[in-house]
Amino acid sequence: MILRRKIFFAIVLSLGMLLVGCSSSVSRPNAEEGTLKIVATTTMLADLAKVIGGDNVTVNGLMGP
Repeated sequence: MILRRKIFFAIVLSLGMLLVGCSSSVSRPNAEEGTLKIVATTTMLADLAKVIGGDNVTVNGLMGP
């Protein structure tokens, strides 16, 4: 009987954590809020992101040329 309580408690706790982890409290940005900020690891990826995004993105490369 005690083992069943422990298993039940573990299941309830796991489901509670799952529900809390899946909830979203962060508001999603609108397309009208400005430019999208992108961070790229290499200059090749930074250049590619800038070409694709154009004026709609701000690109920062982590590694210099």
